[in-house]
Amino acid sequence: TKKLLEEKLKNTSPELIEPPEAHIAIPAMQYISYCMDNKELREMYANLLANSMNKVVKNGVHPGFVEIIKQLSPDEAKILKYMSSNSIIPTVSLRYENNIGSGIYVINNFSNIGEIIECESPLDIEKYFDNMVRLGLLLNSNGLSSLTDKTIYEPLKNHKLMTQLATVKNANAKGFEKINFEEGFVKLSSYGEGFCSICL
Repeated sequence: TKKLLEEKLKNTSPELIEPPEAHIAIPAMQYISYCMDNKELREMYANLLANSMNKVVKNGVHPGFVEIIKQLSPDEAKILKYMSSNSIIPTVSLRYENNIGSGIYVINNFSNIGEIIECESPLDIEKYFDNMVRLGLLLNSNGLSSLTDKTIYEPLKNHKLMTQLATVKNANAKGFEKINFEEGFVKLSSYGEGFCSICL
């Protein structure tokens, strides 16, 4: 941890460095010791600690950030790192519906971002998004709005997982008449942007 902090603070003027607040430093030091074999989470804790010691940015360090890192998986850390420079991710949900519009979600908030950034479990993306929404880091459009450029949704609709499930035959087998795609997105919340700026 000492080596990590030295690396993070090497370009910071000594007069700007001061002891971190105990309520941030103590739990962060404790938790970083549990994830020394995980680069993504270790780097987040190190960035948090380093920024909490920098007079210029320390006011942006929220106490809740320590607990948030504790509740993230390594794959979620990778997603947040990506979103720190690409704050919106398009999503597609697949529904089986009857002719009056009632139906069920077969796949909800699907994205291929897990494959693009090489997550360990790329198809768990819905679970990852749900957790980060729960933590207040992400906002979900929930299919109520979508991005203007519709071409960005085509790779998602044509993904092999979607093409396997998005058939009228499969819908009929579940007692429905048709399939429907709902276009949406997830994006960083204001809290999530603050988290990324400090921890990434």
